[in-house]
Amino acid sequence: ALFTTAVSVEGLILLDLDSEAPARAVRLRKGVRSVALTEDGSKVLVLHDKADGNAAEVGLDEETRIDRSEAYSLVDVGSGFARLQLTSARVDQFVLTPDNSHLFVLLRDDARAVREVQVADLDSFMTRGEVLQSPPASLGVVPEAGKVFIGQESAGGMITFIDWLTDEVRTVTGFELASRIRQ
Repeated sequence: ALFTTAVSVEGLILLDLDSEAPARAVRLRKGVRSVALTEDGSKVLVLHDKADGNAAEVGLDEETRIDRSEAYSLVDVGSGFARLQLTSARVDQFVLTPDNSHLFVLLRDDARAVREVQVADLDSFMTRGEVLQSPPASLGVVPEAGKVFIGQESAGGMITFIDWLTDEVRTVTGFELASRIRQ
């Protein structure tokens, strides 16, 4: 996946280095901030830059509203299909599952009380959001368990686990309380 951040370009180039196939351009709806690929190289995550201004301003055309919004795109390398996902906050932390089936992105904006993890199915590109009880602080994968963990800011400790195959969500709290006990 070839791209530039020197100027705002709404696209990237897909190039297969193992074949003689020609490079293919993929049109995106926003400029590129950074790119990540699944381990098997079949999908691309594109984090987008955001134009200055309020996306909720009355009277904006759709393209300006999109340019002023936070977002990411999912790209299927085989077909070149790209799906834009607007978000309520900037994506700074994400994980791709080792089986290349899911993407998890953290969304946090303390000023607007955004506390969410979005889960994207990398086969269908369908996304769903999971509202978190506390502001998210960290994100990681436990491959052997098939789970993603989200560490959250909480006085007593809080971690949410999401099983990426069953969508089961489990939150554990209070585990840091025992560390404060003194004899």
